[in-house]
Amino acid sequence: MNEDKIHENVVEIERYLRKVDYIIRREGRQIINELNITIPQFTALQILINYGSMTIGDLSKKMALACSTITDLIDRMEKSELVIRKKR
Repeated sequence: MNEDKIHENVVEIERYLRKVDYIIRREGRQIINELNITIPQFTALQILINYGSMTIGDLSKKMALACSTITDLIDRMEKSELVIRKKR
């Protein structure tokens, strides 16, 4: 394969990857809207599903947000019955 053909293939693959990325993002936003949750709530749920129970501090580190922000987020999620807070 010559250099030009390789470059054309790379450009075509990149175009397809961008289309797939767009479709995933679009569908993801639609699902989140249907579930009536925010992006941060979705992110927190993903982390909790993947890592299991954790403290506010641990979730704060994983999301790179202040503990006070995570506390407010979890308060809203608890009111919506998305999570259950357990005292340690």
